[in-house]
Amino acid sequence: MSPPSSNRHEQGTQVTLTATPATCYRFTHWSGDASGASSTLTITMDSDKSVVANFSKVPYSLTTSVSPSGSGSITPSSGSYDCGESVTLTATPASCYRFDYWEGDALGASSTITITMNSNKNVVANFTTIRYSLSTSVSPSGSGSIAPSSGSYDCGESVTLTATPASSRYVFDHWAGDVLGSSSTVTVTMTSNKNIIANFRDICPQRIEFKIPGVGFIGPSPRWVEYSKWLQQGEEVTCSVQLKGGSLAYGWDWTWWVKVYDPANNVYRSWDKKLEQKLPSVIEFDFRASYEGEYKIRIIHKEFYDKEGIMTIWPPSWRQTEY
Repeated sequence: MSPPSSNRHEQGTQVTLTATPATCYRFTHWSGDASGASSTLTITMDSDKSVVANFSKVPYSLTTSVSPSGSGSITPSSGSYDCGESVTLTATPASCYRFDYWEGDALGASSTITITMNSNKNVVANFTTIRYSLSTSVSPSGSGSIAPSSGSYDCGESVTLTATPASSRYVFDHWAGDVLGSSSTVTVTMTSNKNIIANFRDICPQRIEFKIPGVGFIGPSPRWVEYSKWLQQGEEVTCSVQLKGGSLAYGWDWTWWVKVYDPANNVYRSWDKKLEQKLPSVIEFDFRASYEGEYKIRIIHKEFYDKEGIMTIWPPSWRQTEY
């Protein structure tokens, strides 16, 4: 306060007082032997005087908003604060959004920020939509396609997928991965990254031509060719195996076999037939998988000479494992 806070003056002297606020304060009024709301005051010294200059903290307003609208919230959302007061703001995203950055009277990329109220503040929290990736595949490879095949989508977006067989050989069977169902068209909501598989079924039997080496003339050890496939419990298999040419050894009585091995490598089923001279021989059979696992079909003979044949089997996708 000017002049100095205390002094002696002659009677009748006029003294002008000026109240000057410190940082973060504002003058409000005089009290004691003076009154008024002006920061400058003149008094007449006709007696001893005691004058008080009253100050108060400067209040500042905090205003917040989010962008885009509805993408999140800020705590606290607004209010009035004393000058110099520290306020901690926390931005919380709504579903399918993530916090991006602050702008206005606050800057930064952390969702929690502290500001000092040294003026009125207008703060904006910016959020952005979360995006998720869609990946698709088909099984078996080459059996069909999915549209759309892949892409990046906003969280919450609905994507309709359509599975199309590659040819008349295949039909759509079912979806697997992050969506289930047996309809060739399905709609998924992108609430996370999605990996989706369209399973097609081969409606044509698999036709396999094979050749088994002969045993020669050095001993009776059998020779074979083997094929394997992973079967589900209860899955049914229908098969026809033909050996071409019959026996080439006149007067000999040869037998050949087809054996099915279960996932524990035990003989699950077995069929045998005698080879007649120069005539093709056929074994037809079917079986049902007792439990899930890899089953093997082994075709065995003990003829002197190499044997060629054809195996026709359903369901397809059997692969040769060993001789």
